[in-house]
Amino acid sequence: MARCLRGLIGLALCFSNISLAAAPIRVGFSGSLSGHFGTYGAMITKGLQAAFNNHPCSVGTEKTPVQLVCMDDRGQATRTEQNIKRMQQDGIDLFVGIMGTSGVLKVLPLIQNRAIAVLFPWGTNERLQDAKLTNIINASGLLAPQIDLLVKKIVQERLLTRIAVFHADDAFSTQAANYCAQALTQAGNKPLALASYNRHTLDLQPAISMLCNVDPRVVICISASMPTARLVNRLFARGHYGVAFYGIDSTFLVPHIMRAAGVPFSYTAVTPSPQDQALPLACQYREDLAKSFPEELPSSLSFAYYICGRLLVQAINQAASTEKQSIIRQFESMKPFTLEGFTVSFNPSNRYLFGTHTWLLEQ
Repeated sequence: MARCLRGLIGLALCFSNISLAAAPIRVGFSGSLSGHFGTYGAMITKGLQAAFNNHPCSVGTEKTPVQLVCMDDRGQATRTEQNIKRMQQDGIDLFVGIMGTSGVLKVLPLIQNRAIAVLFPWGTNERLQDAKLTNIINASGLLAPQIDLLVKKIVQERLLTRIAVFHADDAFSTQAANYCAQALTQAGNKPLALASYNRHTLDLQPAISMLCNVDPRVVICISASMPTARLVNRLFARGHYGVAFYGIDSTFLVPHIMRAAGVPFSYTAVTPSPQDQALPLACQYREDLAKSFPEELPSSLSFAYYICGRLLVQAINQAASTEKQSIIRQFESMKPFTLEGFTVSFNPSNRYLFGTHTWLLEQ
């Protein structure tokens, strides 16, 4: 166990510019730092660390840094549970940015028993939106507002038709795809097809064949960025050039991947563009990210978790305490709260704390 704990502290230092001599406040993270979603995990942790490195807490009379202790779970829920229990044994009971709904559900008993607090997980489930689940604060995982915005823009404002939905085959994405199909049908545009792909093997062929057969004019992508980019390339290779592509927040890398091809792509997000010049928080994010990770490009995902990190620092400062229940109470009092021009509001009915608006970011 001692060897495991030494490795744990060493891994934490990889994501921090903070000396252990400063007696930092430690918070835990378990997520994909390798494999298919390793890029996403790196963005989440770097967004959090950019906030922590540049905005220490004020507990008592001294500035107290926040240290992010990271463990790679490779997207496996069992490893998530192992990681969190290991960090809990090392005295960490506050966790932020856990990646994957299945991983959070694995430790749901610990949340229910108030043994740990989970803040801003990347993923969601109805069981995590229980008003009685007092030791969780949900964040940017709600897809219904994003899908509602897409349907409004595509159907009502742009009057586009012949719409299909492309989605991963996991329960979260499938549920969102079904919600999207229902919203499109209610708007008078029943989707031509719901085409799913295997999220483990990234086998797109069945989905591509289905989409080619129905010949859509619009494809809404409820997926990760790389499968979406591959879909665009495959459809274009088969002669389907007149298709407009839209996505949700998890497709935010597609414009960057497809930039050389000149393919327009729009996606929804719960934050404005990280390049927004008018929003003070976005300007501060770019400055802090450049200080901590000079080679890292701004992105919607790291911006969202930079905001989460800043909110955690704010809650600790307001609570004047590092005790998890005191921090939770501060989050619950943010209704609304404005941080450098960005307004968040806590919703007690589903335990969500994030922005009060949804954006469509267009290339």
